This record gives sequence, structure tokens and C-alpha cells, in this order.
Amino acid sequence: MKKKIITMFMVFAFIMMTFVQPVFADYEPELPSLYKTFSDDFMFGTFSGMSNYFPNWQGSTTSDLIQHHYNSWSPANEFKPDSQFGNGSVSRAAYDTVVRENYATEEEYLAAKDKANRTVTLAPMTTSGWFGPGMQEFLENVRVENAKRGPNDQIKIKAHVLVWHNMTNPSFFRNGFAASGEDWASRDVMLDRLDSYIKLVLTRYAPYNDIIYSWDVANEVIDDYTGYVRNENDYQPSNWGRIFKAPAGMTGDEKLLYESEYVRKAFESARKYSRELGVNWTLGYNDFFDSDKPYEPKRTATVKMLKPIYEAGNIDFVGMQGRMATAGPSMELFKETFNMYSTVCSQIQFTESDTRCDLEANPDYDPNDIHAQYYLDNGEKNPNWDRNDIHSKVLRVIPGWQPSWANLPEYQMKQADYLADLFDFLLQNSRGNGGKIVLYAVDGLNDTNTFNSSKGCHIFTGSYNSNWWDTSGSNTAKMSYYSIIGSKARFELQKKLNAAPDAAKEKLYTPYTWAAYTAAKTAAEDILKVRIYNINDVNNVNAAAGALDKAVNELMFNIDPMAAPAVAAKILKYNNIKEVYKDNSNSGNFVNDISAYMGPQAKFSDLPETIMSGDMEVSNPAYRQAVLDFLKAQPMMAGKDLVMPTGEFFIGQGE
Repeated sequence: MKKKIITMFMVFAFIMMTFVQPVFADYEPELPSLYKTFSDDFMFGTFSGMSNYFPNWQGSTTSDLIQHHYNSWSPANEFKPDSQFGNGSVSRAAYDTVVRENYATEEEYLAAKDKANRTVTLAPMTTSGWFGPGMQEFLENVRVENAKRGPNDQIKIKAHVLVWHNMTNPSFFRNGFAASGEDWASRDVMLDRLDSYIKLVLTRYAPYNDIIYSWDVANEVIDDYTGYVRNENDYQPSNWGRIFKAPAGMTGDEKLLYESEYVRKAFESARKYSRELGVNWTLGYNDFFDSDKPYEPKRTATVKMLKPIYEAGNIDFVGMQGRMATAGPSMELFKETFNMYSTVCSQIQFTESDTRCDLEANPDYDPNDIHAQYYLDNGEKNPNWDRNDIHSKVLRVIPGWQPSWANLPEYQMKQADYLADLFDFLLQNSRGNGGKIVLYAVDGLNDTNTFNSSKGCHIFTGSYNSNWWDTSGSNTAKMSYYSIIGSKARFELQKKLNAAPDAAKEKLYTPYTWAAYTAAKTAAEDILKVRIYNINDVNNVNAAAGALDKAVNELMFNIDPMAAPAVAAKILKYNNIKEVYKDNSNSGNFVNDISAYMGPQAKFSDLPETIMSGDMEVSNPAYRQAVLDFLKAQPMMAGKDLVMPTGEFFIGQGE
């Protein structure tokens, strides 16, 4: 026994040496935070395993990166049915208990059995383990972290997902929650189970309403190629589709809506129980469009499926996963898809975004090839269809692709340019700019810790070392990171340019200040044409914006010199106030009061009447301000909101 204990200790010690002493990654804490950069536009988040958000057995590098850059956190798997419903054993035990009880009559027994068959029992919440916290500990850790942060830096949790064809134990779909067999539950039973499940899950997490802000209700319902709800025969099989499959002969929209009844029920239940629980979660539908597949018929079918849900008021957002590639989709196709989805929601989220670098246009793609067509002309399934055939793929993997190529300038620049164009559109359509986009979330942590691993899809580098635990070289910002934060700088600069005086205003200003302004404006316009690949490029945009602000602020109106009484007359006229005043025993004239205050001196409040702009003598703005301040201080001006006239008014063009 003693030898066994010593052996176990040595094994444990070896594991500790192997797993707890990582080579730390190249995370750069000095870089601008992504969520802070876009705080006025939308949340910036990540979709990643729950163990990554706080320090774990690997250390704190990944959690430091996440906490620095992202304020929307979405654990990748822990809210899914596999975690909440589990393997079905708890529901099965509850069902078996009811069935084994003694009942007075057969009718009473059958009623109890039927009710138990329609009622889900959740598995216990996940508990802490070797690799990370359990769900309850994770949520409490978020609260602790938020207590350290200001109101603008709070972390919010996006929960993913209530209903999915994947990662849902098959027992969820069997009568009696059976562990095996083909005794599938009916549509009617499944609708009740679904309602029961959603009620229990939302009730479980209602106490965390302060940190959870959003739920994906349903995920990836429509098959990429059929344009209908996935079923047990599709390349991604679905037990939901198995049970809700339409009768033979039903086609078109009738079939689509018949088969997606459970999706409408899921949203109906989620909205109902959210209201009953008093939580303020947004509810949405989440789906992908892989860049190497055709977007139709899935895209149109998805919009048709969601339309009645939107009209019923049960959906808030559509989650576009954002699976992109530098080779496609084109910006035109992406924008078209965005606009289609915008018709069935009030918000858009990008939930699991990446941009692959390993794809290129497939020269052999032929949508008319017999292997690329899912349907025959008569509407039947084509027996020759093969989604992996060379003619079926819109894009193909670059011949000879190596994961480490993702770090080469050629591929980094392509990704940076693609994301710069994408973010131009995202910012234009952001919540902060009056649009619908409320979230942009990346998938995973870096190029080798993400769903599309080793395809160069992330904005942070991955590690390609021979030892899997050696993560050195990962988490370093790629060019695409800089192009993203640079897009925000460009967006703000463009807004400044849009608000700046145009050429028609030139005569209002002195030639000297107008020339300086024109130079700054031209420089700003030129910098917008330059692609961004590093922090210096970002800083150049910010410098151009600062120079433009300075030039605008220093623009001086070309106002002829005028003495204080004339300035006072202009101010009074602009504010629609008479020069003569009378109050009981007091009467007088504001302009005359100015003259009396000045006396014989040329200055007013010790300020000169004129100032030089280049070689031109013009009216001094500070002098005019002193006159306004004097008028405001007069007792007879009490209650009047006196303002400075515009430069155009002083020149005479505003009269």
C-alpha cells in the first residue's frame, strides 16, 4: 500500500511539472483595449472555453488578454444542453421514479407517466475541476471582477445556447428519456419538453441577471444545402428535424414552417419566462455562413423562418457568427446578407467571428456541376451530390498551406485589409451610429486556440512550436488587430472631416488660418487612403485628427476691426434685445454704457481691439468675448440667455 501511495505521488508530481510550468505567451498589455476602443459603438467580446476567462493551470496569460480586450464573454459550451440537461440520467431517473409508483387506477398511472415524459429535470450545475471553475464559481468570479471595475468596464455574459441539433444528448428526444433505442418522442411531447427545459434553464440563471445580458435561443437550424430544417439524414444530423420532419410531399414555405415549429415554440417560451422572471435578456438566433459554401438556399430560408418569430415580438437579434475569409465572401455579398437579416430583428450580433487566411477562389467551382447541385430539376435529391467534390466548393484551401504561413506579411496584410473594409461597414451600422450592430465577438484566443485552428483566422498569433505546451509566440497582435483599431480612428477622423467647413466657407476666414486649415484637411484626407498595419499607422491617423482639430479651432473669422460699442450693438441685435432699457427709476442704453466704461482708451477690459492673422489685422475674438461678458453682468440682463453671434453675423452674411 505504501509503495502504491508513493507511486501515485510521483505520478502526481510529474503531472504538476508537466502541466503547471508553461512557457508564457507574448501577450501585449500595453496595446489599446478592443472593448474600450469601440465602447461608443458596440461591445467587443470573445467566444471561448470557460476555463480561459480567469487564471487557470496554465497561468494568467490568456485571462489577462481576455480581461484586457473583451467585455462580452460567451463560454463556448457550458450553457449548451449537454451541460444543462446532461446525459439524460437525471431526467430518466425522475421519469422512472414516477413510473414505478403505485397508482389507484390505470388512468391515473397513464396521466402521471405522460406528464413525466413531458417534463425535463436538469442536471446539476457543473462544478470546479482540474482545468477550470464550474458554472456557479465562474459567474461569481465575474461578479467579483466587476466589483473592481468602473461602470463603463463591466463584464457581461452572453449565454449560448438553449436549442441546438448538436451537443444535445439523444435521450432528450426519446420517450422516457431512454439512453438508447429508436422510440422517439412525438412532436407534441417535444414541444412540452422544450417549454419545460427552457423554463428550468432560465429560472436557474435568473439570479445572475446582473451579469447575463443575452441568450442565443436557437442555433444553426437550417441545413446549408437543402434550405430546410436539418434532419437525421443531413450532413449535420438533427434529432429535432427527425421528430419535426414534414410529411412526404410537403414542400416550399409550408414545409419550412411546419418543420420549424419547435423554433417558434422555443422563442415563445424564452420570451414568456423571461418576462415572468423579470429579467431583461435579449433573445436571438445564431447561425453561420461558411465562406467556402454557397449562401443560398440557407440564407433566404432562415429569414423566412424568423419572420413570424419577429412579427410575434419574440426575437431581438440575429447572431451572424461571422465566419469569413480573405477570399470571400465579398463585401457586397456580406452587406446583402446583413441587410436581409436586418429585416427580422432589431439588433445584429457577430458572435463567433474569424477571418481565414488559408482559402482562395476555387477555379474548379461550378454551381451547375452534377456534384454541386443538391436538387435535381424535378425537386428530388440529387444522388450524385457531394459537398466535398472539387466542383462544390466556392473556395479551396491554398495548395501547400502551412499553419505558420499565417504569420507571413503577405497573409497578414490580406487579412488586415479585409477586416478594415468590414469594420468600416460595422462602424457605419453600429448602435453608436444609429444602426443595429451591438456586438462583435471573436472566436477563441488566437490562431491556434480557436474553432478554425491553424487557418490564420484570428487577430492574435498562434504558437507553432513542436511541444504543445510551449505557447511562446502566441497572443501577439497581428496586422489585423491594428487595422481593426485603426478603422475606429479612421471612422472618427472621417466624422471630423464631414463636420469641417467646406470650400464655400473660405471667405469667412482669414487667408492665413484658412491655408493652415486646408493643409490639415488635405493631410487628413490623404491619411484615410493609407492602409493600417501597425501601431504607428494608427498613431498617424490620430495625429492627423489632432492636427485637423487644431486647425479648425484656430480658424479666425475675417471680421473687420470694430470698437466695443459696435460689438455690443451686434450682440444685442443677434439676441433680439433693444439697446435702450428702462426699469422703474432706472433707464439707459447698453451701448452707451459700454462707451462710458471704456472712456478714452482703445482697449476693453485691457484687451486690444485687433489681432494679427498672418499679415492681416482683424477683430480680436477675446475682445468680443469681453464685451459679451460685460453685457451679461448688467443687472438689466438678469434672466436673459445672451449668446455670442456667429462669425457670419459679425461679417454681415448672417443678418
